[in-house]
Amino acid sequence: MKNNNQASSPQPFLETKRLKLIPLFPDQLLMLRDDPKTLYHSLALVYDDAPIKQEVLQLIGQQHSKMLADPNFMSFHTLWIITLLEEKRVIGIVYFDGPATQTGMVTLKGSLHKNYRGHSYMREAYDIIRKWAFSKKEVIMMLAYADEDDERCLNMLRKLGFSRWLEHERPDGPQLWCCEKPIRSSAKIGILIGFALGIALGLLFKFSLWIPALLCGLLGFAICIYHDGKERRKHLLLLNEELSHYKRPEEVPEKAGAEKG
Repeated sequence: MKNNNQASSPQPFLETKRLKLIPLFPDQLLMLRDDPKTLYHSLALVYDDAPIKQEVLQLIGQQHSKMLADPNFMSFHTLWIITLLEEKRVIGIVYFDGPATQTGMVTLKGSLHKNYRGHSYMREAYDIIRKWAFSKKEVIMMLAYADEDDERCLNMLRKLGFSRWLEHERPDGPQLWCCEKPIRSSAKIGILIGFALGIALGLLFKFSLWIPALLCGLLGFAICIYHDGKERRKHLLLLNEELSHYKRPEEVPEKAGAEKG
């Protein structure tokens, strides 16, 4: 999502069976802080005049500054408002710490209004935005934080395929959970290339086509599996090195069970 010609740009969104997630443009972020009623009406949403908490107001200012400083990755800096598809009500937010790091890591955070907990809305929102992020080639791994006594959040992360990363947790901090993008194996490509090469050799040397095709296919499969494993080990080493120097923000991150302002 870019800042160019916002007035004429269509409003982007992600949609599930029950929810609609809307990433806000920079001017809409400021409107959420200064004039939420106008923003809600412009997006055809039901306005709730509940006051926005001070920490959310500070977050809006921080994310707005990031968007202006890094316009090529606005979707990873903005706030995504979670709305009910049928009722048109805003029930929470999700957002990223920023775009993917050099090793493809992003951190996902969010909060849900207390009146809408217990209906799996946050799990639905996390699931769709996780899939959206993993559709970007630069995103390989997603992190999330949860307090050890927040069973609802922990269960949600487990169901979404996150696993706890004890190795990089801090003793005085929340639990660290991670989810990796499914890796596309090149094994099928290796088999096909091997088969083609084997058939070509069989035709060239007038052998039986099946024997060289089978042998070359197996060889291609083995080479690709070895290459995939080598690349994965290399990435994990870089990721571990990055996380060993990774400094979390000083403020306590928003979690799935947190109350929305």
